[in-house]
Parts: sequence; structure tokens; C-alpha cells
Amino acid sequence: MVSTLPSSAQLSNAIHQTMHLISRIAIHPHGMREHDLRRLVQAFVLSRFVYSPAYLFLSRTEKDKVNCLICQAYRSARFLPRSTSTDRLLSMGVHNSLSELTKAHLTAQLVRLSHTRPGRALLSNLKLSPLLPLPISLPIPSHVSTLQAINSLTKNMHPEHHPSRNAA
Repeated sequence: MVSTLPSSAQLSNAIHQTMHLISRIAIHPHGMREHDLRRLVQAFVLSRFVYSPAYLFLSRTEKDKVNCLICQAYRSARFLPRSTSTDRLLSMGVHNSLSELTKAHLTAQLVRLSHTRPGRALLSNLKLSPLLPLPISLPIPSHVSTLQAINSLTKNMHPEHHPSRNAA
């Protein structure tokens, strides 16, 4: 089967560059704290893995490579040596595996699509059921809508020409 991920060399190179950036920031005396470094890992590393592989069929080897890269990135963010056991890192509960991340991403997308009629139509075309019922939207009662006075905005809001508009 042809690899569905971007070139693993490109991916690992980008992740290692990010880890190098994080380590350079971390050793600086006035650098970022661990919490902020974890947020950097989530922004730069996990975003590469969550959005595309969630929709791809990955082999076991590709999943293991991605999980390995995620662990390496979190090791660098937590100032841990490369030789730190992966099991001990996972037992800390600081990060999730690729399967957990993709499952959470797909669930969030299904919930997002379940909120709108076009999203529900898309889900039905894909033969997926919406996770939530469609929210009921009611029209604004007439006695409430008559109370709302919305004046149109002028095109020219120059302070000298429309002082009353600018005061409001």
C-alpha cells in the first residue's frame, strides 16, 4: 500500500526542527515555562497530525512513527532526556496517543456538522447519523421585533459631518 502520510522524512524533519526550537527557548534563562512549551507542541506538532491523518487509513508502522514523534516532542517540552521510557511518559497523562487525538477530532467534527442543516445533509450523504438533535430556531415575536429600532449606518462617518452619529 502506498503511504498516505506526507513523506515521513519531511514530517520528522519538521518535528525535529520544532523540537530544536523548543529546546532553544527552554534553555534560555528567561524562556518559556513548561506549560507554554506544551502549548507550542500542541500548536506546531499536534496540528500536523490531527487534521490530516484523522481522515487517512494509516498502517501500523505509520501510526507507530507518529506516536513516536509525538512522544519525542513532549519529551523536549518537559525537559526530559531522550532515553525516558515511553510507558512512564504515557503514565504521566500529559499527552494523548494518535488514536485518541483522531477520535476526538472526528467526534468534534461530527458535533459541529450536526448543528446545521447543510452539515446534516453532508452527514446523510456520507451515511453518518448526526450526534445531536437540530436546535430549534423560533421566529422573533412581532411585539419584540417592533421594539428594536436599528438605524442604518451612513457611508461617511466623518466627525465634522455627523457629530450626533459619532456621539452615539
